[in-house]
Amino acid sequence: MDPYTLAVMEARRMRHFVILVLLMATVNVGCVADRLTTEHRVALKEAPSVEFIHRRPEPFQVLTESNMYRNQPGLLVLLGVPGPHTPEGDGQIIRSETHIEDPSEQVKRDIAQYVSEVTALRKTRIIDAVQPDGELPSELRNSGSQVFSFRTLLWRLMYYRFDTSFHYLLFSGEGSLIDSKTGDTVWRSKCHYQGDALRMSRPSLEDFSADGGKLLKSELARAAQACTEQLKSHLIP
Repeated sequence: MDPYTLAVMEARRMRHFVILVLLMATVNVGCVADRLTTEHRVALKEAPSVEFIHRRPEPFQVLTESNMYRNQPGLLVLLGVPGPHTPEGDGQIIRSETHIEDPSEQVKRDIAQYVSEVTALRKTRIIDAVQPDGELPSELRNSGSQVFSFRTLLWRLMYYRFDTSFHYLLFSGEGSLIDSKTGDTVWRSKCHYQGDALRMSRPSLEDFSADGGKLLKSELARAAQACTEQLKSHLIP
């Protein structure tokens, strides 16, 4: 089998993997509601405070011709592609160079403003520090507060199917509402963004990282806005 055919097959496999990740992200765990019920909205109004936090994101990734074959060193040699690289490692390089922020931070702020405007809450607070995944911060446990939590599940610059030199942004995030009295998650919803608007301009990695990451930051802002709108539609109809 010639190298080009192998490359096309691998690109298709990786695209299917990304689609599978996004589909899995839409599945809610257990019986957690993906829309805020009337009962939950009443609990929000009666809570002594409503807190807004964001969790540590998954690593930013950049998928390239160099790293998509990272588990097939023989094929790398055959195609003449330099290596080794990893999507996470290349993502860390671009993140360090451009100083991009996790989109879930902006989603947290926007949802906090939205909930405060449409719901008569007693008290709200936005916690700026990023929180580890898992249990609530110790200061919030058993506090009686209702806690909105936001997390980036996937943020990746992905290559186009038939031309790996051009990229677009994939993003998947999650919002949840946790009752600090019980530790139970009473609401969880997902959001997604795929930067197809730039398809005709065919931006390269260099385009995304140029000018301090101006294009990448613009796309991440669009992803945050899209995520906010999707989560809002599941909060208060």
